[in-house]
Amino acid sequence: MEVRNGADEVAAGIEVRNGADEVTAGMEVRTAPKIPFLQDASWRAAYRPASLNSNWSTSVAFTEFRKLSPVIVVDEIEPCLPFWTDRLGFTKTAEVPEGPKLGFVILSRDGVEIMYQSRASAANDIPALAKRFADPSTAFFIEVGDVGTIETEMKGVEMVVPRRKTFYGMDEVGVREPAGHVVVFAQPVGAEK
Repeated sequence: MEVRNGADEVAAGIEVRNGADEVTAGMEVRTAPKIPFLQDASWRAAYRPASLNSNWSTSVAFTEFRKLSPVIVVDEIEPCLPFWTDRLGFTKTAEVPEGPKLGFVILSRDGVEIMYQSRASAANDIPALAKRFADPSTAFFIEVGDVGTIETEMKGVEMVVPRRKTFYGMDEVGVREPAGHVVVFAQPVGAEK
């Protein structure tokens, strides 16, 4: 059995070494799902995206992802904190000073974590990336249990996406947080509150 990049059939039990596909004896052949990375994990070792080079390793490419925490780089952290702590109930779980001001904080609530880092702290931490942090260019999409409560808590905050129901099944509202980033809060339509 030959396994090719992008093939409709994949084989369980393939070991990849230096880009060569080696098939073990007595392997099981199955049809790959249409969205391979969101489906059955048992066949992932046999799937090799064409975009990866010949040094591709299954142990690195398909490791478990456990968490994603955005780091928002801003001029000053202090003006951003009340948006998350006072309005939304996040807790500051860590902070690092940078001179007389905050250089870094971690905010968390209900398993959601957001980090802020000052531009000065980021420039000291990773000088090569300092120029990349000049403008806010990240938007956030946070799924919540009750978008109506969020809308009430956002009174007085700049609304950039008025409350709406979307074609992708969300009831959502979007605001601009104090550093200029857009934060969209969304609740699946018909979801229990």
